[in-house]
Amino acid sequence: MSLEDKFEKVYAELPAWLAETAISKCGVDRRDTIISKLIKYVIEPYVTKHKDDLVRGEKITINTDPLIEAAMRGWKELPIKPLSREEMKGALVGVAGSRMIAGMNVKISYIVKDKAKFMLIELVERPPPPPPPPPKVGSIEIWGINNIIIGMELFQKNKLGDNVKSIDMTIETENGCAFHITKASLDDLEWIIGENPIYTFINRISPISPQIRFAKLRIELLTPMEKEKMEEIITRLGISEGNFNLR
Repeated sequence: MSLEDKFEKVYAELPAWLAETAISKCGVDRRDTIISKLIKYVIEPYVTKHKDDLVRGEKITINTDPLIEAAMRGWKELPIKPLSREEMKGALVGVAGSRMIAGMNVKISYIVKDKAKFMLIELVERPPPPPPPPPKVGSIEIWGINNIIIGMELFQKNKLGDNVKSIDMTIETENGCAFHITKASLDDLEWIIGENPIYTFINRISPISPQIRFAKLRIELLTPMEKEKMEEIITRLGISEGNFNLR
């Protein structure tokens, strides 16, 4: 009977607390500790050495039989003191799985081939990058007096509501009369146009709309919105493509 087997037999006959004390005093490694040391002293250096091979898609192998013998004989370059040969074998099986080692996401498999046992290491294919976030817009431009009249509905609470930072508007008539608003807030429109400015403006401008040769409305948003959502809102109002711009 080998020394390891004798120790294992003695351990089995000891009370649990006494056995654990003996194991601790002797520095004997159990399965989880062996796995950690295998990664640190065997797998990580091997992965580091063969990084280029792994990146090229190659698989690398480590023969586990010499590791068991080295650990059982106390090889100084492999500071593992397994409780038994079976404990060492169990750790070699337990090290399998996907792990981040040496900055690489690798998959470790435990394989048996012609009675020989190996750890097979391969690079895990990285998942595709997440799709880019949907494009957003921070401002809206609308041309044409009829489109602007329709676009005034954007200021309603169920449309842009409190997300309006500022408003620019330019209106020019055929005879050269011009009306400009720059950097105005929704509150500013009340003293510029009057109470209930949205409908006041519509009521005032609609009768003279045939006389207007140029009209532009620009709305800057407090918080950018998804472009697709903004296009949907504007299209539903009835403003056709080519009469507005989102930036």
